[in-house]
Amino acid sequence: MIENNKDYDEKRLQQLLDSFADDTLTEADEDELQSILKGSKEARLTYLEFTQMVDSLHWSYAENAVAMDDLAPTETPHTITESKDSVKFPLWNLVAFAAVITISFIAFYTTSAPDVSIGEFTASSDTVLKHKLEQGRIGPEIIEMDSGKATLHLDSGATLEMSGKVKLQLISSLRAKLLEGSVTIDAPDSAMGFRLETNASDFVDIGTKFEVSVEDRASKVRVIDGTVIARPNNGGNIIPFNKNEEGTINSIYGDLVNFKKIEAKNDGLPNSTYQNYSPLPEGSRVVFLGDRNTDFETYIHMVNQSIYDANPDKLPKLINAGMTCRLIFEDDEFKDLVLDMNPTHAVLAFGAEIAGSVGEKEQYRIPVDEYSGYIKRMCDKLEENNIEPIILIPFYQVTSDQKCVELLDAYNKVVRELARTRGYRLAEADSIYNELEKRGAHTKLVNFGETFISYEGSKVMAKAVLQSFGFPQLQVPEKLRLRTAKGLVKNWQYFKYTAKRDPTPDLMNLGERNWQQMSLPLSQLSSADKKALLPYQGYQFQARSLGVSVGLNHHWQKTIAKSTVHSEAERKAFLNIGGDVKEVYLNGQRVGEFQGIYANGRHIGLYRLPVDLKKGENSIIIKSGISFFVSITDTKDWGLPLPKAVD
Repeated sequence: MIENNKDYDEKRLQQLLDSFADDTLTEADEDELQSILKGSKEARLTYLEFTQMVDSLHWSYAENAVAMDDLAPTETPHTITESKDSVKFPLWNLVAFAAVITISFIAFYTTSAPDVSIGEFTASSDTVLKHKLEQGRIGPEIIEMDSGKATLHLDSGATLEMSGKVKLQLISSLRAKLLEGSVTIDAPDSAMGFRLETNASDFVDIGTKFEVSVEDRASKVRVIDGTVIARPNNGGNIIPFNKNEEGTINSIYGDLVNFKKIEAKNDGLPNSTYQNYSPLPEGSRVVFLGDRNTDFETYIHMVNQSIYDANPDKLPKLINAGMTCRLIFEDDEFKDLVLDMNPTHAVLAFGAEIAGSVGEKEQYRIPVDEYSGYIKRMCDKLEENNIEPIILIPFYQVTSDQKCVELLDAYNKVVRELARTRGYRLAEADSIYNELEKRGAHTKLVNFGETFISYEGSKVMAKAVLQSFGFPQLQVPEKLRLRTAKGLVKNWQYFKYTAKRDPTPDLMNLGERNWQQMSLPLSQLSSADKKALLPYQGYQFQARSLGVSVGLNHHWQKTIAKSTVHSEAERKAFLNIGGDVKEVYLNGQRVGEFQGIYANGRHIGLYRLPVDLKKGENSIIIKSGISFFVSITDTKDWGLPLPKAVD
């Protein structure tokens, strides 16, 4: 915190300033000058006036000084306006800016000796560096990455996150130069004044978090929180960027060629009692594990769209394992449904449906001590494989039975304590629910039959997950813009049958039948949907949008469907199954059969089967219930499709 103490020796300050101008400051003098400037606003303004007078307030030793006409002290709050795009900057930021220059001047322009370490370097196991660089303490160094993720924790307190192709010259704990790629800087008060240089502009932090990327010699900045001062290398303007603002600076003329203020919309949801988590590193891959609510994946699509709309370049890959990966799992299914997806993080959303088991389903309730053991075992398994658990604490799904309420409270207490002791991120949906309950706005979060959460309930889950991902400022979308899943098998012929007329014994020789034609994706709105006030909030709308066949028959009927897929060459691929598919045949061979209680999941990619496609036409035949989904991809670990562009 910068103080505003007026008690300082003005004569001594002038002596120190004279020595500073003459470049004769001793180390003790430097410490004394910094102490005075940190403690007094008036001293900082005196320094600013003095340095302007002698033309010594540099951004880099030989560059132009800041215009004092714009920085002159005043008694009344006002703003200055840049001519380009009407960017406004409050006076207090200018005072803070002056403080940044003074406090950090010596750190900016003192290059550390080669043998002096200035921070800690860590990298993911898949990081590829052009030059060998040991993890651990690091000094001034050029870091050149081809891929992967790396983090710099500098001694100043600044943290730099890098992902993908990056070239960064680390100069000191308060100064770096970005030559290629992008970097995210989180600079707390201790690192105020951190300076990132590019070929187009320098960016100086005023206690903030921001992202900078370079492309075609232009520099793009996006401020997540706080304020950043940009000073183009060509041109004389100082350009301030505040929270939720971004812009691109041209390297030739130093112009601000693109400026945008990211409007924050209010989703009407309160924040939970969340901690301030850092945003997930770029390139993160998150697998979701849980009950029926996760299997429907509505809240996961909300998270996907919210992050995409804010910054598509930072969107983590979200992969749903729904209710197929059980809390009481076998090692082989854990490998198939979790490890094979190569996740960096896993959201665990177990509890609400287990606790809410009533009537005939009470047998599926788990005693609290057993639940504790199962959830710890899953977390242990994740940690063994370098996957970071994120605990989603659900809200009440069943409130009509007090036993369900008490059991979920007990479950939530277990996982909250587990997260506290192990340092896991928490997605506290229960906290948001409690606040909505105080407002009387919680009654529509669960469907009437208390069997699953509603669209509004999914918003609460999404809000909590966004906060756990380090994006508390992002708003949950009101409407999903869903895109068809990659590799969707689109053209089908099908017929319906009953159990008494099961054609399975002669499935490969079905002969002449009353085949019906179907092309996916189906129309997103059925005649019934069109009568609904908010048709897009139904699961049917979501499923159709993704490419699921919906409502083919009645529950007592079954479906046989067939299609052909052309392949230009023999190749290995994955046949991805969802909906109510029971059996799958490829080129006359059965490649999948799904039975039992845990085959009731519905999400796309419920099962991902390795197959060999032959050159030419490949026949697919499936047996299904009321809906099905089939796609073919080259990889197994694909995530949710990107949202459609804004209409």
